[in-house]
Amino acid sequence: HSEMKCLALLLFALPLLALAAQPRVVKQGEEFTVEMPANPTTGYRWVFVAPPEGSNAASMFTMTADTFKLANLNGHQPMGIVGGGGFQRLSFRANQVGNSEVHIAYVRPWEVAKEMRTNTIPADLRHEVIPVNVVA
Repeated sequence: HSEMKCLALLLFALPLLALAAQPRVVKQGEEFTVEMPANPTTGYRWVFVAPPEGSNAASMFTMTADTFKLANLNGHQPMGIVGGGGFQRLSFRANQVGNSEVHIAYVRPWEVAKEMRTNTIPADLRHEVIPVNVVA
């Protein structure tokens, strides 16, 4: 059981560590994908949230896709595992040249719908900021 606990910790920690790296650099008009650990059977999902006041992110990025893939454990793709975790992939199009951030939160959308619209995400929610530089 300790191997599974270590693997589960790695599945959730490694993508978060990668986010702390250098900003992503994408060309205007191109798409980029953010992949985060997730388990949709819990009701939680990663969502693109309203950017902070004064941010240009709302006009710079358009979310183009939201998909989920079960985790691949020990080289085997799990088939039909109820409650299985994996990775949620959010894809965005870079609309304008400039520097900004994509803000995503791991939430139960029906519980924070008002907060997401008004950019008052509670501090205790899991929230990630992905810096992005869009070039011509």
